[in-house]
Amino acid sequence: MRVLLQRVKGAQVEVDSKILGRIEKGLLLYVGIDRNDTAAQAEWLAAKIATLRVFQDEHGRLNLHAAQVGGAVLAVPNFTLMGDARRGRRPSFSSAAAHRKAREIFAYFVDRLRQTGLSIQTGCFGVHMDVLNVADGPVNLELDSPPPAAAPAPGEPSAPVVPAGADPPTERAGQPGKSGTAAH
Repeated sequence: MRVLLQRVKGAQVEVDSKILGRIEKGLLLYVGIDRNDTAAQAEWLAAKIATLRVFQDEHGRLNLHAAQVGGAVLAVPNFTLMGDARRGRRPSFSSAAAHRKAREIFAYFVDRLRQTGLSIQTGCFGVHMDVLNVADGPVNLELDSPPPAAAPAPGEPSAPVVPAGADPPTERAGQPGKSGTAAH
């Protein structure tokens, strides 16, 4: 999952000249979903973004997150973020999730952001959108979630919990679950 985050003074998304979402100070998020993404990537990115310190404190340092400055979020689904233009002259979108899966993961991502207390507005799937914004800074970040195998499920530790003083479990060649040094 990939998010292009932009700190903004204001942003809005329109379809056929009708405003779907509008925010003042906050974060504009373009959200791309990979075909291998799961809810774990959405949860990881939502938690990261909700606490990402990209707003200035009284000393001019980036020490405050969106909620601390009364900021809101405008999240726009954007499958072209998953484009790969390394070869040829036309980007390939083969890594982008199918429409239905992307829609479900995007909805979960938005729900997780809402649960942090942030005010959230969104764009729309499957239509041409006009996105207008006034960049602040500019501050722009590309955020990639860990791959599915590397992203811990919500509430789970990122590595197995090993009691103090114990050797961590490893696998010996042909003997999964045995403790000791792994064969090389």
